[in-house]
Amino acid sequence: MQAQKTSRAPRIFIVIMAVCVLSCVSLSGLGLGVLYLNQIFGPDPSDFNQETWLAWHNSGDPGNPRFGMYEEVEAWLLSERPTEAEVLERLGSPDAGREENMMAYNLGVPSYSIDYYSLDIYFGEDGRVSEVNLIQG
Repeated sequence: MQAQKTSRAPRIFIVIMAVCVLSCVSLSGLGLGVLYLNQIFGPDPSDFNQETWLAWHNSGDPGNPRFGMYEEVEAWLLSERPTEAEVLERLGSPDAGREENMMAYNLGVPSYSIDYYSLDIYFGEDGRVSEVNLIQG
């Protein structure tokens, strides 16, 4: 019996294709991971700027910078527990809704989302901030 000679070319081609496929899968996974982390942690928060906040009153523009200011505004609201008058002085009149003991402010659309967000501020019986909610939708 004579040994059959086989070419190494098909084997090398298969190895090269496998490496290419694994590289593409790895890069795709890395890209999806970055997008996922961006969605969870969002953009870096911006310092609160009253002039900018007020300038974007009633704006439906997705570029609204208010969303980036949310963390700082929330921290102020919960730590200082301002009155309704103090909130109005700093944030202006609500532009996303107002009910008894609640004011809502439009925060716009963050870069990683298609939904609008709003900041809902609730006041307790003492007239001070009692609850702050970030609302998506």
